[in-house]
Amino acid sequence: MESIIAGVLLALLILSWAVGAYKRLLVLQRQVREAFTRLGSPLKQRHEHVPVLVETARAYLNEERDLMESVIKARNQAQEALAAPAVSPFSRDAVLHLAKAEGELDIALGSLFTACRSKGNLAVNAPLASLVDQMAALNTQIGFLRDAYNDSTQHYNTVRKLFPGVLIAIIFAFTPAAPMGLIQVRRNQV
Repeated sequence: MESIIAGVLLALLILSWAVGAYKRLLVLQRQVREAFTRLGSPLKQRHEHVPVLVETARAYLNEERDLMESVIKARNQAQEALAAPAVSPFSRDAVLHLAKAEGELDIALGSLFTACRSKGNLAVNAPLASLVDQMAALNTQIGFLRDAYNDSTQHYNTVRKLFPGVLIAIIFAFTPAAPMGLIQVRRNQV
């Protein structure tokens, strides 16, 4: 009789342990999705600001036509790349493609900001200076949110690899999350 009770208690303990590990992975998975959603909002906002910035800068940098086209091209690629990981931030290829596209947009915007500064006093063109300041603030916000997303993916992936999470992850097919920090990008210095 005592062995039956001990067996039942052991089974209940194992079951509660498995349920707890499953719930923990679900919570961490939700946190990764939420972190990506918070990151996606300022990325979309930056994508919306780029055409306005380019049009405003066009008058200021009339001979830099190729630069303007490269910024718009990089923006369009980044905007397209945002669609797939917005549906599932657990798609490694989609997140890496987004990180690469956003890195290229960072570089293109950095070149645009450098060209604006090289023309002299940016304060002379108040609308352009205001847009550059807004973009710099967005880039800072994006950097912090990208770091928060990477932290949440790292935490989820770590729990997913450790015992007992690894057993639950295998049984219930919890896929790893891809951080955006795998591709080094140069941040804009405005």
